[in-house]
Amino acid sequence: YRSLETYRADGSINGSIVRNQYVAHLGGAIVLADRVRIGLTVPLQVFGDGRSRTIGGVFHRGNDDTAVGDVRGSVDVRLLGRYGDAATVAAGAEVFLPSGSPASYNGDGKPRLLPRVLFAGEAGPVAYAARLGFMVRGRDEDFLDGRIGSQLVYGASVGTWLADHRILVGPELYGTTVVSDGRAFDKRTTPIEVLLGAHA
Repeated sequence: YRSLETYRADGSINGSIVRNQYVAHLGGAIVLADRVRIGLTVPLQVFGDGRSRTIGGVFHRGNDDTAVGDVRGSVDVRLLGRYGDAATVAAGAEVFLPSGSPASYNGDGKPRLLPRVLFAGEAGPVAYAARLGFMVRGRDEDFLDGRIGSQLVYGASVGTWLADHRILVGPELYGTTVVSDGRAFDKRTTPIEVLLGAHA
C-alpha cells in the first residue's frame, strides 16, 4: 500500500504512483546434505494501481499492470550450528535476473546480486533470526527525489513458539539503505518496515 508516493513541499501526499500492489511469490527450495539450501522464487504482481505523474519534466506512469517481477535464485550454506541450536550462522547469495518490468515497478531491467550473512537460533520458547547483506545493483541513478543504487540490506525478527512448537508469532523488521552517492541512512533512501507475523 502506497509503496511509491509523491509529496508536496509541505510534506503532504500529492499522489501515489504505486498505490496498491498485490504480489504472489511462487517459489521453492531444496536442502542438500543438511547444509546447503538452493531456492528459486518468481514474484507475480496480480494487481496494481496508481496515478500517473509528471515530476521534474519526467512522466511516471501509474502502476496498473499484471507483471512478473525479477526472478530470484539463491544458495545458502550453513557454516555453524544446527537447526534448533541457540545460534546458527549461514552465508549465501541471491541473484535477481532482469525478468521484471521497470515500467510496472517490478524490476530493475538489470541484474542484481545480494551476498548475505544469516543468523538464527532458539532459546526455550523464543526464536530469533537476523540477516545482513549488500545488494549490488547495475542501476545507479536519481529517481524522483530519491536514489536507486547499491544497498545495505538488513532484517531481524523474534518470536514465541506456541501450540507445542507448531506456531511462531512475533515482530519482524526489514530495512535497506542506498549507499551510493553518499546517501546512506538518508530518510528518503532508507525505507523500514515493521510487521507482525505468524508462521505455522
